[in-house]
Amino acid sequence: MVVPRSDVGSVDCVSCGAGHRCDVTYICNEKGHSIPMAFCPECGLYQVSEFELKRWQICTRSALQTLFDLTDVRVEIEPLDDEVLWRIGKASWGGPVHDLLFAVGPAAIRSSRAMDYLSRYPKSALFVASERTAERVAVKVSNRVFSLESVFDFDGERIRVNLESVKQSLIDNRVFSKAAEKERRPRRSSRLEATAKIKDELISHLIDARDHAVSTRYSEGEAKLLDRPTQKDIAKLTGLTTTSVNRCFTDPANHEIRHIYEVLDDVEKIVTYSGSLRRDGITAAD
Repeated sequence: MVVPRSDVGSVDCVSCGAGHRCDVTYICNEKGHSIPMAFCPECGLYQVSEFELKRWQICTRSALQTLFDLTDVRVEIEPLDDEVLWRIGKASWGGPVHDLLFAVGPAAIRSSRAMDYLSRYPKSALFVASERTAERVAVKVSNRVFSLESVFDFDGERIRVNLESVKQSLIDNRVFSKAAEKERRPRRSSRLEATAKIKDELISHLIDARDHAVSTRYSEGEAKLLDRPTQKDIAKLTGLTTTSVNRCFTDPANHEIRHIYEVLDDVEKIVTYSGSLRRDGITAAD
């Protein structure tokens, strides 16, 4: 899972214990071989061992393949964005199939392409190396974030796997999402109920306005307009908030109540109104 990197350019002197950081210089011996040397201000010039020069890095592809081959994940290792975001594979935990992703440290949240991908797939489970990185990444994305160190543990002999907390978190998130969806439905139902109340009140006023117009035409020789209620008046009459009334009036689907409200401001339209006049289930007499 690890691959070599280029040799280090400086080392700590381990002889004096003072923690001096010494640059590595190469000199040629009589055979023409390069010998790595370092100069410590207390110990002087000394030869650096090959072991001290070596640097290693984890091969992301190999590490992910090795670790997740130990699980029930359908492994499909694939780099998604310049090797800072990887696809691990798919897993069926808690019902639906989850895409599993891996972000290489905070570099992923600095990549616009990686962040765009994560925003398009918010239900994907995102893994990072450590708990500390998980805390930093979790506040930047909508995905559930987990650390590899919380899932995989090396006991000195073999790698132990514990995915139960990950599975339970994804199941809980699915249950929460369903509950949130159920909560959203009553809000739509409540809005429909509010619209019905407003429509009933407008129809009620339209009937009164028509009766008033007919009565004044016979008594005064001219049909007169009954003052149209304001949205604030409608809120009081229906027991709704003014905000709810305004929201219903501005809802593109509620063209009927807007039409009735417009009719209430024109006495001729009131008298000639040909729509249904129903109030509390009773049709008004012509």
